[in-house]
Amino acid sequence: MAAELLGISARAVQAHYQRLIGAELVYGIRYAPEEHLKGAIPIAYGLSDSGVDMAFREGFATDSTKTIKDHKPSRIEHEIMISRFHLELARVCEEKNWDVRWRQRNLQHGVYPDALFRVNGAYFFLEIERAKLGDYKDGEPQLLRKLKTYRDYRDTADCEKDFGFRRFTVVTVMRTAVRAANLVKRAEVAGLDKTTFLVANETKMLAFASAKDLASVPLNSIALQH
Repeated sequence: MAAELLGISARAVQAHYQRLIGAELVYGIRYAPEEHLKGAIPIAYGLSDSGVDMAFREGFATDSTKTIKDHKPSRIEHEIMISRFHLELARVCEEKNWDVRWRQRNLQHGVYPDALFRVNGAYFFLEIERAKLGDYKDGEPQLLRKLKTYRDYRDTADCEKDFGFRRFTVVTVMRTAVRAANLVKRAEVAGLDKTTFLVANETKMLAFASAKDLASVPLNSIALQH
């Protein structure tokens, strides 16, 4: 991802990160992507505790600055997808001259999102879900139970106390279009509000669809209301 952003070779990126690892500012974690079949196992790089401390000390930390320490290799792709969504959102908002804010720290309150972002005053919670629907209880998968938690949290005093707002949209990004469609079927049966819950997949992360009926819900139709 860094090579794509910076327009340099992967080898140059790795050499740079190796120097940062030597300075104990960055960690490197090897992980196995689901589609990885052969060749060298890729490495994901992230800040160490010392790297985070330096970011805050030097004044270039953001609400997304956090350590990769203790991240399990099995969770690395999940973190990468959060970053990909962030980058795609930032690109679109820059093109359209929209105000965007992003946060990935201190989010463990009434709900436990992967990220919180705001576009032109509209608030969104992000859920990246790479696995199939599972962990069923009373016939409901864990993800649907989590979305119901958002439903019960929305427009409450607790939400306003925790985050400073009451109204929000929940964006859930599934790994594939098929898994997204399966979630929509479940959400429709559960009666989740189609204006609050949106679904996308990793191929088209910002191509939102209603979690009730798969109707297209463009980001600008939400952002331009604020």
